[in-house]
Amino acid sequence: MLATGALALNRLQHLLELAELAAAMTLEAFAGRSGAFVDDVHQLRPHPGQVHTAKAINSLTAGSTLVDIAYHLVPRFSPWLAESWTHPEDQRERFDLAWDYVPPSQRHGRENFYKRFLPFKGGKKHQPQDAYCLRCCPQVHGAVRDAWDQACRVFDIELNAVTDNPLVFPDREAREIEGQVISAGHFHGMPLALAMSYIKAAIPVLASISERRLMKLVDPSTNDGLPAFLIGNEDATDSGFMIVQYTAAALVNDLATRAHPASVYSIPTSANAEDHVSMGANEARHVMEMLDDLEHVLALELYTAAQALEYRRDMLNAARRLARRGDTQALMAKVRNAPRVDASEYAQFEAEVVALGQALASDAEYQPSPHVQRAFELIREHVSFMPRDRAMDGDIRRMLDLVASGALTRTPA
Repeated sequence: MLATGALALNRLQHLLELAELAAAMTLEAFAGRSGAFVDDVHQLRPHPGQVHTAKAINSLTAGSTLVDIAYHLVPRFSPWLAESWTHPEDQRERFDLAWDYVPPSQRHGRENFYKRFLPFKGGKKHQPQDAYCLRCCPQVHGAVRDAWDQACRVFDIELNAVTDNPLVFPDREAREIEGQVISAGHFHGMPLALAMSYIKAAIPVLASISERRLMKLVDPSTNDGLPAFLIGNEDATDSGFMIVQYTAAALVNDLATRAHPASVYSIPTSANAEDHVSMGANEARHVMEMLDDLEHVLALELYTAAQALEYRRDMLNAARRLARRGDTQALMAKVRNAPRVDASEYAQFEAEVVALGQALASDAEYQPSPHVQRAFELIREHVSFMPRDRAMDGDIRRMLDLVASGALTRTPA
């Protein structure tokens, strides 16, 4: 149980790093908010794992031009049509863009808000916080990291401990009680078994929050303007990444059903001489097997996040190119609910579209952070973007191989 558990903890350390990378890539794909990862926040509740995870995600997203973008700049996906783009450079795109205009008559009571933000609704919902699966990564991943750290402390002690029975103390006087040979209980595996029980409970937690992030990416009601199931087919079934989420959900459910601790159910052996045992070998074996499924869930999230990130980046940069050409009419064509009758309202609408274009044009090219970009490029070396539905089994096998290789979390030379 010691050997198996030590190997499992070593592997879980890698998967914790992979989970932080997956969360960072998904945060980039959402053009999410960084406030939940600020160090000042976590010093007020300084669980070590929580502080570590917040710093890790902050570091992984440092330098991003997607995270914390102004919400009104982010367009939402609209299906590609033949008339979507007129400029030759844009005609290769696999999407159209759309914003909704908020007319002055609908701004009552929110005047101060519209002094700060332009009156356009695209993909990003304006709200002060992201969903739990994004902003609570430090608390959830961090709690799993603390469970891992506690188990490591137990195993470090055990690796340097004597577990023989009986124990021989040659310096003791033979006439003392028990003499120089003492039968004791250091062989009992309960310290290891309970540490593994803690890990068994933690593994489904890390897999579950990963699946929740994946689910948000494929659901058009929660993915902040990305296409449904992350596919923009004009000629197929639009299944996209639906089945990827099915697979992740099945794996998480299976992990949850296997999380029952073996250590709480002792069955006596040896004619009741060994009347309370740890079942720690079973516990460690279960953990090793469960880590396979955790790795698969994280691989599925990264696979999905790469597709979402490519859409988000390309949609924003298409909007930026459009704006930098100064073609106000082309940008206005992407905006719905334009005033049709009142000339003064139309003039205000046009001025506000110009302001939207200026804001887009003044920004640097939209890109994820260097860390996330490197991971994205590695994924794309193995799995290409999916513009139309295709069989995904080969993609997923290559993604699993990439994750298992450790290349995504390996520090570049």
